[in-house]
Amino acid sequence: GRNMLIYSYSADSNQEFDIKLFASSGEGKSYYDTEGVEIEEIIFKGSQAYTWQTDEITYLIWYQDGIECHIVGNLNKDEILKVAENISK
Repeated sequence: GRNMLIYSYSADSNQEFDIKLFASSGEGKSYYDTEGVEIEEIIFKGSQAYTWQTDEITYLIWYQDGIECHIVGNLNKDEILKVAENISK
């Protein structure tokens, strides 16, 4: 398997999200059910990133410093991006 680190956050306002960080050895892949959703491809922190929404859950996936980063939660896209902007080594 891959080395993985997960942070889970929740607030009194019923907002919840997870940050998942995977050591990117090139061996593992992540899979999400994206059937029927529109996936937006963006450049984030100089890397190709993907974001989409299903029901009330927003997803953001990108690579940073050799780490595969995922943020998944019931925040909107702008809030997810703000969280992601503050992730650093």
